[in-house]
Amino acid sequence: NNWTKEEGTRIEQATFPSVLKISDGTYRMYFQNAGAIKSAVSANGLAWEKESGTRIDTGNPAGLALTNVGAPTVAKIGDKYVMVYFGAINEQYTAAGLVPNKETHPLLWATSQDGLTFEKKGIALDSRNSVFKGWMDGPELVAWDNGENRLYLWGYTGIYYSTFADGKFSAPIKTFAAPNTENTLFPANPPADPTLLKA
Repeated sequence: NNWTKEEGTRIEQATFPSVLKISDGTYRMYFQNAGAIKSAVSANGLAWEKESGTRIDTGNPAGLALTNVGAPTVAKIGDKYVMVYFGAINEQYTAAGLVPNKETHPLLWATSQDGLTFEKKGIALDSRNSVFKGWMDGPELVAWDNGENRLYLWGYTGIYYSTFADGKFSAPIKTFAAPNTENTLFPANPPADPTLLKA
């Protein structure tokens, strides 16, 4: 209930961090930086050292012309690291009429044996449809009961989740609706960037 602010800065120019403990007992943070996804390591969660290179850039096997990638979420699933992230297409999604964002955001995914070199798999979930109207963001991988792995995300009208199994993501199910969705297609303050922890 009581929080004490720690002194200093953990890391600069790192947005949408995703942190996990790796096999040697240290921590790795994946984050969005300069239109790409990079990483850093720490022994104590306070002092972070950026790792060289880029984990994910805008290139992709789906042939999408991406201007940047971001909001990574990473989990160890089986013997591989699985990353899901948004890919930004610099075009407004127009098939659904006028939408709030100038970009289109599908979610993409990649896997890695060592957590550093990722093999891009393509589109995890495509937002270019009548349900999502070109926008998915804030992906969060969560280990669920009975070994199930879920991917939570947000769209214009609420929070959704998809189940990841056998290298595929199921069709998203809405689990939390934005208020006033019956009055507008695009609520002014939709819930966003979900994160979950089972207590």
